[in-house]
Amino acid sequence: QETFLPRIQLVHQLDVPAAVYKDFHFWGGNAAWARVVGRVEKELIGLGIENVFHQDSLGVVMASFKRRALGDSSVPRTDNVYVMNARHEKVALAISAFPLVEPAGAWLLLGETRPEESKRSGESART
Repeated sequence: QETFLPRIQLVHQLDVPAAVYKDFHFWGGNAAWARVVGRVEKELIGLGIENVFHQDSLGVVMASFKRRALGDSSVPRTDNVYVMNARHEKVALAISAFPLVEPAGAWLLLGETRPEESKRSGESART
């Protein structure tokens, strides 16, 4: 834990949902990210992306993450995706990915909730 926490400390200075991931696993996230995905901050460490992103978005997220890691500059910086909250409900989130210099191969995710999209998604799930 002490090995990587100082390296991602910057996420705790942000008010928006922010997390760091590498190799399809989260290295950590701030309180806002944890709140959106319905987890405690400490639970984020080592968590696989399949436990955060909703199945409707998982394929897109994995493809984007992989293409970014391979240096594909045509991948959009921002993806509109769904994450799962504590009740396993879909939460719409626009996530932007930024490569980090250190640790090598790690990415910073910044999120912005899309409440109207989450609301529509919840309504369509009930009908």
